[in-house]
Amino acid sequence: MANKVDLFEFNPVTRQALEQAHHAVDAYFDILKEMVSAFPSGGTQIGERMKEEGVENITAVQALVKRLSEAKDFQEALAVQTAFIHSQLNVFAKRVVNVSEVPVSAPQDTTKKISKSPRLVSRSKDAK
Repeated sequence: MANKVDLFEFNPVTRQALEQAHHAVDAYFDILKEMVSAFPSGGTQIGERMKEEGVENITAVQALVKRLSEAKDFQEALAVQTAFIHSQLNVFAKRVVNVSEVPVSAPQDTTKKISKSPRLVSRSKDAK
């Protein structure tokens, strides 16, 4: 059988540029995760969950990018993407169940705080 030509065989300069690009993408995702983690949650349970899930999503995409960059051919890349979509659908289904379990008191408390706001009370008096 004839030697198979490796379509992804790069010269050293190109390979070094790709490695630098991979490091830059990893650094970008790491910074993005730090930013999401530092974002204020509003002191609510659902805000904290949203932050945690945001970081998990970024980590999953970061892993996907890494696996795709290591794919040897289109078929392997397609398999990686299919597995990623399948895992994300499972994660989404679990999160729907988790969100439905969040206590409803947080939005009610926020509504009470807004309705008792002095600014809103004074405007309603001015309107009369």
